[in-house]
Amino acid sequence: MRKSKIRANDVKWEDVKQAILDYAMENYPEEELRRAYPEHPYSLDGLSDELALKDLIDWFLLERVQPSTGKTIAREFAENPNVSPEVRERIIQMEDMRFGEFEVLGTGRETERGEFHIALRDSDNQLYEVLVPRKDVHKYRKGWTVLGRLHPWGSSYRFAGVVRLKGPEPICLEPNPVDELMRLYERSEIQKAESIIVNPSSPLSSVLNKYPGHWVDGICSALGIETRGRKRNKIKEIAIMLNSRKLSEIVNGLPDRCKQALNFILARNGWVKHGQLSRKFDSEVGYWWNENPPKSTLGLLRLHGLVFVGRTGIGGRMHRITVVPAELREKLSQCAESTKSPL
Repeated sequence: MRKSKIRANDVKWEDVKQAILDYAMENYPEEELRRAYPEHPYSLDGLSDELALKDLIDWFLLERVQPSTGKTIAREFAENPNVSPEVRERIIQMEDMRFGEFEVLGTGRETERGEFHIALRDSDNQLYEVLVPRKDVHKYRKGWTVLGRLHPWGSSYRFAGVVRLKGPEPICLEPNPVDELMRLYERSEIQKAESIIVNPSSPLSSVLNKYPGHWVDGICSALGIETRGRKRNKIKEIAIMLNSRKLSEIVNGLPDRCKQALNFILARNGWVKHGQLSRKFDSEVGYWWNENPPKSTLGLLRLHGLVFVGRTGIGGRMHRITVVPAELREKLSQCAESTKSPL
């Protein structure tokens, strides 16, 4: 933030949001965002990872009351003495969030900054004028429905989080650079979690102990295990279930493509280089398994604790490998034999 007063006529709405994000990154550790994630109240169904993160970060900055201060991060920023009263008032306006479905009535005039006024009406017939960037104006078609959140900004309104547009072909607006930053953060955390040192004979519990807590919670949810309590106790419950008679039921409940991938690994002594496997089967995973569980072929296997990914030394170099836990290999092979269907 500049040392001089930030005044309403000096900054754009996007600049203020970026300044609030910068403040949050300086004053809140990454762990706070991870802890807050389960509290996120809005549906993320059907959203890409990038758009889900957009919704999360806007909620975290503008709506979530931080336990340590009893205020939103936006209000904390607004109370900085370098923020002018005019801008402070506008930032506080942002807390007046409206969520619902809004009918698009039409497109209005263009502003000097190249933005357009979009006229909306909610179910109570209240009217709103929302400013949107030129690049997005064509998406707001008369008669379509907007599902999302908006807040006052001066005499108009602005959208927050993800906006879903309902028409002949539902779409979501693309993320901005703030969301790209969060996407890069998520990718970095996934790479870190997949860089744990393993070997082809690593048991399940030793790997789960190195997992992020929300990955363990995601596995618990997929297996029907309680997610409350200590991480080590949840890991014990996972190991007990996967070593029980329920293993066959778990495997048979997965799509055929998952069984084929599992069979591919088992046929190679229970482990394979990850790149070799991901060329044959889709492998995408996100970072927040507890809220957005993986849906890819290898992601589903990982979500059910049947394989894990880590790094090991092969021929003097470190490689990523995908491994079936050592103690499950014989049981999984027996499972395939008993069902007389290929994994």
